[in-house]
Parts: sequence; C-alpha cells; structure tokens
Amino acid sequence: MTYKVLSLKWRPQSFSDVIGQDHITNTLINSFKKDRVAQGYVLTGPRGVGKTTTARIIAKTLNCSDASKNNCSNKKCENCDQISESRHIDVLEMDAASKTGVDDVRDLIEFSRYGPTSAKYKIFIIDEVHMLSKQAF
Repeated sequence: MTYKVLSLKWRPQSFSDVIGQDHITNTLINSFKKDRVAQGYVLTGPRGVGKTTTARIIAKTLNCSDASKNNCSNKKCENCDQISESRHIDVLEMDAASKTGVDDVRDLIEFSRYGPTSAKYKIFIIDEVHMLSKQAF
C-alpha cells in the first residue's frame, strides 16, 4: 500500500464535489453548458481555496470523452482517470515555484507548438505563476 497525501486523497473530482466555491463552480458549469469556454482562466486566492483543484476539474470537463455529460462523476472515462492521476499527455501541470527559469518556460512553449494527441484540448496548468523570474515571465 502506498502513502498518499490527504489533500490529494480527498481532492474533489468534479464541480459537484467542490464545497464553498459555488460562485466559481456555477459560473464555470454555465459557461460549459453554453459552450462559451475562455482560452485561459486565472484562478486567484489564498492558499487552500482550491485553485489547482478547480483547474484540474476544468481540464477534466473540457477533455471528458463522454461529450453528453462533459464531466465524469460516477463512471470515469480514460481521459478523466489519467488527469486525476496526473499522467495525461495533453494536460501539463507545471509548478512555477520550483521551475522558475527561462529554460523551463522554453520547454513549455516548445510543448505548446503541437496539438493535442489523445484529447480534445491541450491544457497547461501553471501553479504559482507569480514565482517565475522576470526573464521567464
């Protein structure tokens, strides 16, 4: 049995699981229902409010194989499983607090030149983006 951090073990997997962020979840759900998805989202707030979790749920909602539900809740599709396990090839999560250099951003730009391989969208989640160096920005 492998150890898993509690915050990852109990991380919400869909918008209905998110507690205390009704304003953002309702806004995002309505935008997905009306097919009015923005090119980018900036999630801000203090530590622990669910910014990265919300970003992962957005990625799962956009790349869900079941287009009718557009959000796996009970039976997960392959894309949602891979995104939940941080191993999806089209969803890149970068921790900008530890990768602050220009070379890290160059790798990100290089990766963005190619279209998605197994999902509908290629998604970049850049966590702690304010920690990038001036040159990397």
